[in-house]
Amino acid sequence: MKEEEYRDKKQFISDFNEAKFQIYRLGNSWDRCASFVRQGRFMEWNWELDIIKRELSADIKKLNLKGYTEAISKLDSMVSVYKKTPDKFYRILEKKEIIIREIQDEAGKGAKRSNPEDYEGMDG
Repeated sequence: MKEEEYRDKKQFISDFNEAKFQIYRLGNSWDRCASFVRQGRFMEWNWELDIIKRELSADIKKLNLKGYTEAISKLDSMVSVYKKTPDKFYRILEKKEIIIREIQDEAGKGAKRSNPEDYEGMDG
């Protein structure tokens, strides 16, 4: 095997392993989110969603998913307003989770494709 082919193969394996581990990390974070929701621990759910968003940040930038991040920013601004109102806080986080799952899908690390324009004009 030529040295260049060896380097290419080594890089491919490294990229594959990192993608695999990222999917494991995402899966673990989604499991924690589900647990926080069932326990009514909404602030912890919010923080875990932020962790997932950071995990996907390179994909967000690479795929130019500005519409999604703008929608998340709008929802984040509502968190401090409604964090003491459980029903509204829940609905805000539910929307945030759906958007982040769609980002994951767009990045090819989830289930299906979605459209960021669906969130234009979103008022929470």
